[in-house]
Amino acid sequence: MSTSDTNIDRLKTIRVYILISALCLIINAIYALVNQGQTSNYITSMFLIPLIGGIIAAFISNSETTLTIFGYSILTLTCGSFLQGIMQNAYSNSWLTGIHLVLGTFLLIIGLYKSILNR
Repeated sequence: MSTSDTNIDRLKTIRVYILISALCLIINAIYALVNQGQTSNYITSMFLIPLIGGIIAAFISNSETTLTIFGYSILTLTCGSFLQGIMQNAYSNSWLTGIHLVLGTFLLIIGLYKSILNR
């Protein structure tokens, strides 16, 4: 694969994660409307996970496998943030919200490890 192909793939990855971040902002706005303006810091800042994580993953990953692992990590952390926000708005707590953080961090560590091994 040439250098120009890698740059095009990275730009495409960054664009996709920017679109996902925009989708998270739309979900936040819709959730605030449905929930009578009540929202959570977890849901409000949920867009930062794919934005920052996607840009970092696009530059760190050097194969499709590591990019996929980073993608699953970002997905897990974003869904966990949304779930935590819903639980916070319901004045409830569950041990299930901690699983998302542990699993997302575990996938992130695996992606970093695999990225270092492939260099």
